[in-house]
Amino acid sequence: MSLRVLIADDQRLVRAGCSRELEVFRLVARGLSNREVADQVFVGETTVKTHVTRILSKLGLWDRVKVVVPTYETGVAIPGTTSDNAHS
Repeated sequence: MSLRVLIADDQRLVRAGCSRELEVFRLVARGLSNREVADQVFVGETTVKTHVTRILSKLGLWDRVKVVVPTYETGVAIPGTTSDNAHS
């Protein structure tokens, strides 16, 4: 999966009008666990699991690793950083 595909995936979620799913997608892509995502977006862990399942389904993926690995390989996410300082 390339950076272009990740951006396209991101845009598919935007076009679908799923702002919460997009937010969850970006956090999952940074490698956060369901619990960590839940804490970040102030929802329950079960809700995050539902969002992740829907995201994977919409993007034709079967494993959240398929989202995480390319973000690091392409520099979209940088190990040891948060989204606030990744591109500072």
